[in-house]
Amino acid sequence: MLFKETMNQQWEAGHQEGRIDILQEVIFESLEQYGKLPDTLVSKIKNEKDESVLKNWYRAASKAASLEDFTQNM
Repeated sequence: MLFKETMNQQWEAGHQEGRIDILQEVIFESLEQYGKLPDTLVSKIKNEKDESVLKNWYRAASKAASLEDFTQNM
């Protein structure tokens, strides 16, 4: 029983990591129209592991009129 629970936890953790990676990538793709992103912004997005925060940032990135607009609404 313990082995199965451990495998399920690892599987779920892997899926969550995958969702986080995808969210980070779509944020970068949404912002690429504004040119090279500041290193501090790239680091902030890459270091964020909270899926709900990344979803909010994705929504903000897809609606942003500029990079400054995005950073103000993060």
